[in-house]
Amino acid sequence: MVKISTIIPVYNAEKYLSVCLNSILNQTLKDIEIICIDDASTDNSLNILKSYQKKDKRIKIYTQEKGYAGKARNTGISLAKGKYINFVDADDIVYSNNVYKNLWKILKKNKCNILKGKGLAFKNSDNTILNDTMLNFENISNNLKNKNVDINTNIDNLVFLPDQPWTGIYDAKFLKTYNIKFSETVKLGEDVCFFMDCLYFAEKIYIYDDYMIFWRKKNETSLTNSMFENFEEYLNASKEIIDKYYKYPRSLKQIDIITKVLSNIFFFIFMYNYEINIEKNIRNNRLLQINSVFFEFLKTVDLSFFNFKLFDPNKNYFEYLKFQKNQIKIMEALK
Repeated sequence: MVKISTIIPVYNAEKYLSVCLNSILNQTLKDIEIICIDDASTDNSLNILKSYQKKDKRIKIYTQEKGYAGKARNTGISLAKGKYINFVDADDIVYSNNVYKNLWKILKKNKCNILKGKGLAFKNSDNTILNDTMLNFENISNNLKNKNVDINTNIDNLVFLPDQPWTGIYDAKFLKTYNIKFSETVKLGEDVCFFMDCLYFAEKIYIYDDYMIFWRKKNETSLTNSMFENFEEYLNASKEIIDKYYKYPRSLKQIDIITKVLSNIFFFIFMYNYEINIEKNIRNNRLLQINSVFFEFLKTVDLSFFNFKLFDPNKNYFEYLKFQKNQIKIMEALK
């Protein structure tokens, strides 16, 4: 029986692929399969995969036309034979040789839809370990760690779990029953869409207070710069979630999840574009675009949910957001 199916989207990863594959093949849990989806690589990645497959038949290779990571992961989900599914990017490294064995022991004892663990970021340039608060459980209550947590009563905490798919392992039956897939229409932000799906349908999440993966941070610029450079993609991902869920909630639990996840998304997109040092007219234009996407949501959101302490305490974001909400009320009245 295949216990864990590891899905790896591969695109031009020849520099890092061997290290990634070795970290999986060296796992002490041997009942695994490694599904590698080559996304039309133009370097030597496919040849590296084939050379590894000759040595270890647990490696399965599939190719696709350029479709980005979301499509590759979806292909992997459809092909997976394991009881559980996890995702590893081709330039990342599984944290230790015993990670899968430790996870399997936990999964056998706990009936959970998802297990979420931590990631450890490191600089690609010099391997320096980074303190990336987005990958740990700083906002998760200690009394929930290393426990199987009920979503219905703990959603306020669980929305702060890292949304990256490689910080989790997922019950394959759960993913396939609810047809949970990655977005294939956005280049960035598909992780958030997938995490939203998981929270929307799951009942139990085990919070594994240990590391699962080393995340190679090749782009060492700040998240602020990432938000600036990829603004449209983040906004498109937000719109997809709003169109898919916010307009058609199914239960009180799901309404609560949608509200809190969207609050987080809006908060980061809004604040990072408010913070960044760009021309005033560009900033204002972006804020108008954000308001347009989040228009219906902003009419009902509770501003007290936002954690303004993460940003410059000398700037009165709260008052600015209240102004934005008043503007929306005026726009409504003028319709």
